[in-house]
Amino acid sequence: MLIVMFNQNVTMAWVTMASTPVALVVAGFVMKKAGVAVNRQQDDIGNLNGYINEQVTAQKVIITNGLQKDSIKGFLKHNQTVRKSAMSGLIWSGVLNPLMQGMSLLNTAIVIFFGSWFALNGTLSTGAALALVVVFVNYAQQYYQPIMSLTSLYGMIQLAITGARRVDEVRRQPDEIAPKNGKSLTGIKKELQIDDVRFSYLPGKEILHGVSISVHKGEMVALVGPTGSGKTTVMNLLNRFYDVDSGSITVDGVDIREFDLQSLRKNVGIVLQDPQLFSGTIADNIRYGDPSASMNRVIDAAKQANIHEFITSLPDGYKTQVSDEQSVFSAGQKQLMSIARTILTNPQLLILDEATSNVDTVTEANIQAAMDRVIQGRTSFVIAHRLKTILNADKIVVLKDGQIIEQGNHQALLEKNGFYAGLYKDQMVTN
Repeated sequence: MLIVMFNQNVTMAWVTMASTPVALVVAGFVMKKAGVAVNRQQDDIGNLNGYINEQVTAQKVIITNGLQKDSIKGFLKHNQTVRKSAMSGLIWSGVLNPLMQGMSLLNTAIVIFFGSWFALNGTLSTGAALALVVVFVNYAQQYYQPIMSLTSLYGMIQLAITGARRVDEVRRQPDEIAPKNGKSLTGIKKELQIDDVRFSYLPGKEILHGVSISVHKGEMVALVGPTGSGKTTVMNLLNRFYDVDSGSITVDGVDIREFDLQSLRKNVGIVLQDPQLFSGTIADNIRYGDPSASMNRVIDAAKQANIHEFITSLPDGYKTQVSDEQSVFSAGQKQLMSIARTILTNPQLLILDEATSNVDTVTEANIQAAMDRVIQGRTSFVIAHRLKTILNADKIVVLKDGQIIEQGNHQALLEKNGFYAGLYKDQMVTN
């Protein structure tokens, strides 16, 4: 269009383009305001969705404490914030196209004015001048048409850009540091060594202060200590959910950071304090870590975990549909399911993170029997608050404030009459 206009008449071409800088300045100002408003709108929607998710997840706590009205007030507050930011985003995004249409009309008026002026005062004849005006009015409209087309879509474009920004924030999060051509871990042949490990979740706030633990193949090591002493942190480091700040964790002399991540985690089984069930059948949940496992292996794992009899008592048995929200299992039975899932994967290193902390004494006995079976012959770490569950541990490591203050078996620690002995006596008196 520019080439055609300048070929027809250079002066009228410049007149047609005269309003372009003003249009660009106006568009730039509005687009900047619209971008800020739409970004704020999407952030507020994210906050609202997060609040709704939190309230739905914690609905039992909210109902128990009679906080339903407070929950609704919180929702209305977030909703009002979204309404304001959405209105602002819609106004700034919606005003751009009408403004550009106005600029197009203004530009047409300028072309008609100057074209008429040239017709009256120029060298061209009236007929030729009028023909030129008509032609350039058409050119002026076509010149602004692409701009108006883009601005009519600007709202959707800005939403797409904002969505891309939020997705990119997730994409730019650092990946797990995995070694190239990492070594394959085929099991623990001799020992696992935690050597002078220091670690902090946040810079400057060290959680573990020079922790050293030596574990021979097949040994059971129990970690005990008050809340916040660093027990679960040690477990996180063993599976490389985090990496140590200094020191090392080695398997048969090889730093775990040198192993392929998939190979390492295939050899580590974890039974967490809060077990998780997935939507699907009971059999699918047990074989979650090994989808190709045969039904015989699934049943065998369930028997070892003391959950087989309950499953077979259900009308659909192993084909019973379950999910974490709607389940036929009690908290203790969920834990037995988690143990069965771990047994099926046959890990070389087993981590039990307070697996009996949320159950009654009868269920605890069943879980303890299942744990004894799964631990047998495997190198294992057990985090426990109930000390009677770890009396037979080969080694008990007592942590306090991120440091090891005592190590030894149950009898040796009782004879020391130190921190562990005090914990044990307090629990025995309480029980």
